[in-house]
Amino acid sequence: MAMEEGGALGKLSFPLNLINSDALPTATGGLEASCANGFRLLEIPATGHYPMLEKPEAFNQLLAEALKGITADKTKQNREEHLVH
Repeated sequence: MAMEEGGALGKLSFPLNLINSDALPTATGGLEASCANGFRLLEIPATGHYPMLEKPEAFNQLLAEALKGITADKTKQNREEHLVH
């Protein structure tokens, strides 16, 4: 991972969501070191470079799952902010 990418990931105020093929292992070491708020890796099995084209139903299902997680994270963050103030 390039230094610039690692620096940008560390500035995220939310978990990074990734939807990847399982054709090659996703290198998570850099993500673990750089994502201050963590990350979610959602994998689509038995696809190549274009899982969104090869298995659109599976991709859309994982995208919906990621969006639900983002919404839940935002709701939790809003609740915590209201408790602090």
